[in-house]
Amino acid sequence: MLKYRHSYTDFVGELTAGLYGHLHPLIQESLINTVKNVGLNLGSTIAQEAVHAKLICSRFGLDKIRFTNSSTEANLHALAGTRFFTGRRNVVVFRGGYHGGVFSFWDGVQENGVDKHEWVIGKYNDVEGTKKLIEENDVAAVLVEGMQGAGGCISGNREFLMQIQESTKKVFPHVVQNP
Repeated sequence: MLKYRHSYTDFVGELTAGLYGHLHPLIQESLINTVKNVGLNLGSTIAQEAVHAKLICSRFGLDKIRFTNSSTEANLHALAGTRFFTGRRNVVVFRGGYHGGVFSFWDGVQENGVDKHEWVIGKYNDVEGTKKLIEENDVAAVLVEGMQGAGGCISGNREFLMQIQESTKKVFPHVVQNP
């Protein structure tokens, strides 16, 4: 009788501090100290967020930032902003892309539930096709992952990712690029 042995490695690490192990002493001490001396509020703004926001703004030369509760919410805000400032509606995304709970483009066919007629869906790692999509579709934004997790852990190749950067600079020449 054949026996099969399967070994699995968790590269996600529970998406939080669980990546450092269960009950890591430094993290445990920090949490207890925060609850005892600062307080814990999981649903509203706290003073430490303002301090953190000021540090981020200072580091990146920003006037304001907006913290969000999820990637879905962050992308909704980003898309609302880019559509407002560009006056454009189309957004380039890629088959297999995941950008939050309502922004999934598994095979590029099913509807995602949000602005379903304004998505321009490309093939991941298709350099020439992506160039055309960005440069010929009057786009407001491009959503891309450096590595598609939900799409099968596909890494974006250097040429593809550089083409996205080059094409977006061409389409948005007025946008100041960070060094």
